[in-house]
Amino acid sequence: MARRSLHSKAADDRSSPRAAAPRPSVTAFTQDHVLSRHAESLAIIEEGSEPAAIAKARRFIHAHLDDSLTLGTVAREAGLSESHFCRLFNEATGLTLTGYVNRCRVEAAKCEILKPGKRVSEIAFEVGYQSLSQFNRCFASITGTSPTLRRKEKFAGA
Repeated sequence: MARRSLHSKAADDRSSPRAAAPRPSVTAFTQDHVLSRHAESLAIIEEGSEPAAIAKARRFIHAHLDDSLTLGTVAREAGLSESHFCRLFNEATGLTLTGYVNRCRVEAAKCEILKPGKRVSEIAFEVGYQSLSQFNRCFASITGTSPTLRRKEKFAGA
């Protein structure tokens, strides 16, 4: 069997019906990628692409974000032992439970910060933090800026 060069293969590909299909526009590509990677990683993954117990745990976390979420509570809700839950959760998300919960809370806070009528301290408690200093520390470590500065930047750009 003779080998075709890459150039001749490319020419064949252009003449095929599949290659004749229009390419998606830059706008369509941009719209498909509007969500940041971080937001996508926090989205609850569809059934079947991760263990059902982890999907159940994620739904529970998102529904109870403003509550105190302990490892025991979430593992019990998922129907797993704490050690098995930790291992599966880390494999599925790449994060510890605490890291995941903090990221979810910060994402929720980022939306709330855009509401000018709310104080940062109110937002911190609404998304589940027990202290303002803990919230500020987590927010800054995840976003790279303080909640107050983020709010000023967003309103200055509006």
